[in-house]
Amino acid sequence: MYRILFLLLLVNFSLHAQYNTGYLKYVVQVVPLDTTQGNMNAARLLRKSKIEISFAEEMYRIDSQMGEISNNSIIYNYPKKEVLTLTSNGTNFLAQLLSTDDAKTREHADTDVQVTEYRDSTRKIIGFECFYVEFVENGASTAYWCTEEIEFKFRGKSIVHSSIPGFPLWFRKEENGFQLTYIAANFTKEIDAEIFSTDIPEGYTDVAPAGN
Repeated sequence: MYRILFLLLLVNFSLHAQYNTGYLKYVVQVVPLDTTQGNMNAARLLRKSKIEISFAEEMYRIDSQMGEISNNSIIYNYPKKEVLTLTSNGTNFLAQLLSTDDAKTREHADTDVQVTEYRDSTRKIIGFECFYVEFVENGASTAYWCTEEIEFKFRGKSIVHSSIPGFPLWFRKEENGFQLTYIAANFTKEIDAEIFSTDIPEGYTDVAPAGN
């Protein structure tokens, strides 16, 4: 009897384990809200967009590929107190290194927002139990599906607003004439700490922060 109870507890724990280290890949679906030629052309260029997030304790990295337009990365390494931003468009490869304190002063102030959680509305995304969240900022609404099985809070720039509860695995918003849907497609808890290096890669030009 005790062995059965132990096994049930073990299974229950494994189903609700929380991860504070891992890698997530999001695919990005881009739908133009109108059919002007400019929007249709831009939508074609934005195909195959994706976002990758790697996180581990006091370090995280966000890599964004905006279709055929640009690639951007931002790496927060709090043990080193450094933030590295990398931007490339196939021609220019730019890097900017800041201290975490300087990066914080450059972030925009929070605006008034409304967050409504619907805990009774649930779905599973890549194996994680998620609940529905409605987020409204300046009249613009964004839908989220968030999980509490990933326990990580961004301390700087993020893909979502800091007031969103849990960790988002799906969200949809309208921006610049497009409907953008971000869907988590892959998760792994194994990552290489080297990806959090703030050394400027070979081939990138070091750009001094504005005002320096």
